[in-house]
Amino acid sequence: MAVDKRITGVSNPDLEVQETVDIESSDVVNRLNDDEEIEVQVQETDEGGAVIDFDPSAMNDVPEFADNLAEFLSEDILTDISTDIVGEFKADRESRHEWEFSYTR
Repeated sequence: MAVDKRITGVSNPDLEVQETVDIESSDVVNRLNDDEEIEVQVQETDEGGAVIDFDPSAMNDVPEFADNLAEFLSEDILTDISTDIVGEFKADRESRHEWEFSYTR
């Protein structure tokens, strides 16, 4: 059962910004870096906001629908996938060995 509650303490839900505060992007980076050693990248937007990237070294390339995913995966992951596929192929081939032998005779 849904309960509708009125929000109290707000005279106008469509609030407007009365005061703007200027904060330098370097201040934000310095405050974030004081806690721990991380690389942070701040980009100011045209609207006056900012985009903060906490891991700028992360892979920024996002594969499209028809892209070859092998180009986006690490060698370790590709090795694991290929090992699994070859193992399953061999198991499948071995499981029908008797059938192939009797069919080809």
